[in-house]
Amino acid sequence: MTAAPRKRPFYLVVALLGAVVFGAYGALQGWSAFLQYRGAIDPALASQEIPNPDDRAAFVARLEACQAALDAVKTWGWPLAVAAIVLGSAMFVFAMRGLAGSSSARAILLQLVVVQAGVNVVEHRLLRGVFEADVNLWETAETTYIRENVPEWTHPEARTHAWGVTARSAYPFSLAAQTFGSALIVVALTRRRTREFFDASGQALGEQ
Repeated sequence: MTAAPRKRPFYLVVALLGAVVFGAYGALQGWSAFLQYRGAIDPALASQEIPNPDDRAAFVARLEACQAALDAVKTWGWPLAVAAIVLGSAMFVFAMRGLAGSSSARAILLQLVVVQAGVNVVEHRLLRGVFEADVNLWETAETTYIRENVPEWTHPEARTHAWGVTARSAYPFSLAAQTFGSALIVVALTRRRTREFFDASGQALGEQ
């Protein structure tokens, strides 16, 4: 008599969906960084539509500082971007295979989640200067936009600086949230019911 197939634990479904999201987000972030390193933006071209000379000069200075920050970390920033693309894409694929019940996907996905969490920690530590430069550039661009398009808003610099402070404060918390999420996925993938489910699923699918 054929044994009834084991029911997929609910926490496993949530964990696999989380891995899908982490994989897609990691690959997207990697591509974004990759494109930054592929080609520099011409400051003169990027600022040509800013009518105020002072605003234009401030924007150009911030953009050049942002590009200098990228150049300063290019030695490890470029490999980290490529690693993020590869890891994120692989996580997405194996998480989807896990949702389909592939028993071989569990062990590989488990390793990918751990490695991605490690890369995230390294990236947050080594690329902090790039993040700061990006926020500074964003503050200057938003200040210019408000001054030109929302004249009723007084002191736009103070407004955008407050938003920048919020972004800087959230920076370490984003790493903590990603690391905690990765830890939960690892726990879900290593629980006994998860192993039993994938073992039974693998036998039903004829996997070795």
